[in-house]
Amino acid sequence: MQIYLHICGFLYTFAQNFRIMEEIYMPMQSIPEEFIQKEFKKLADGIMNHICILNGKYEYHPIEIEFYVYTKDHQDIHVYPRNAENPGDLFFHLSGMDICFESSIETGRFGGILIRALERNDGKLIGGPLTCVNEVLNNADEQTPIHVESCTHLSHTAECIGKRKGINQAESLPDKYWNANYRYLRDDFHVGDKITMEDESFDFKSRTYKKSHKRYYKIEL
Repeated sequence: MQIYLHICGFLYTFAQNFRIMEEIYMPMQSIPEEFIQKEFKKLADGIMNHICILNGKYEYHPIEIEFYVYTKDHQDIHVYPRNAENPGDLFFHLSGMDICFESSIETGRFGGILIRALERNDGKLIGGPLTCVNEVLNNADEQTPIHVESCTHLSHTAECIGKRKGINQAESLPDKYWNANYRYLRDDFHVGDKITMEDESFDFKSRTYKKSHKRYYKIEL
């Protein structure tokens, strides 16, 4: 059965002059892991060069990300289920925030890209997925929805730096992807660099703002 491979998504609209690619369908079980990682690498390059997150006050460029994809034949149990009609919607969850692929719990195909570190347009570096959420929410203009947008094209590459951080193998469920190499870092940073500047608490302002907005934000093309 043909199933959706969640690696085509919104990014190509940025990387290829906003041209919408056709959805890619293929049997996931027949795709080698090397191919999946190659496609993730393309997406990671595009994310770090062609998109940013805006909150009405600052522009944030992703510098460290992780991929999370769940389908019938790619059952990564560490993916938070979500519904996202528009690829590029932002999804806030207990571990941080994702830029979503088109996702549907009903069809069993969902996923996104966890933001692990950001560079603000004034040069400030923010490290850690929850610290990124705090930064974006605490500094948001409450009149402007937080959203993903195309940005000035940069000239970096994304380097795979190994397995996703903080993922442990499940004991009671099949867990084929717990140690998959789905973590990427921009090439002008290195593993071990001190990216976190300050660990802002998840204060009342960010909690209130998060609750006052819809969980998903439509991408602006």
